[in-house]
Amino acid sequence: MDGKTTQKKAKPVKGLFLGLTTLACFLIAVPQTSAQQSNENQQQNQQGQESQDLAQLKQQAQKYAQKLKQIEKSAMENNPKLKKKKKEYQELQKKKMKEMMPENASRKEKMKAQMALRQDKELRRKGKELQQESLEAMKDEDPKTQEYLDKLTQIRKKFQKIRQQRSQEQGKGPQREKMEQ
Repeated sequence: MDGKTTQKKAKPVKGLFLGLTTLACFLIAVPQTSAQQSNENQQQNQQGQESQDLAQLKQQAQKYAQKLKQIEKSAMENNPKLKKKKKEYQELQKKKMKEMMPENASRKEKMKAQMALRQDKELRRKGKELQQESLEAMKDEDPKTQEYLDKLTQIRKKFQKIRQQRSQEQGKGPQREKMEQ
């Protein structure tokens, strides 16, 4: 055999080798892409389910909050002494707020005054008393009041837990992608 025949045979073998290599790379890449798409689909399905769960929790929270609001309204209407006490408390809040900030206060000054108002001992004491008396009046109005409050508290805890999980997952997201690459 001469050199020309060897060269002609080498080109088809080289082309065949290149073709097989390309095919092998493609066959390796396709399952990885499918696995990534499957992963993404699972994450989307999970997020969709979580969104449905959140919507359902929100709806339940609104239902219980509405019931409690209605009970409170009835309790206030049926208890003039409590209604008067609530009005006096609100007036005291307004008075103290005016004392703490100038008339043309900036937004920052208003926020600062509100924070200071929350720390006011007299308001805190009267607020606690009013809250306790209101709760008792609501329980007298509807014996299920405590049950509604407990359910609302449970829903809020679930919301908080889901938010924490989401923020943790979002924080880990980019790190996970870097590890997979």
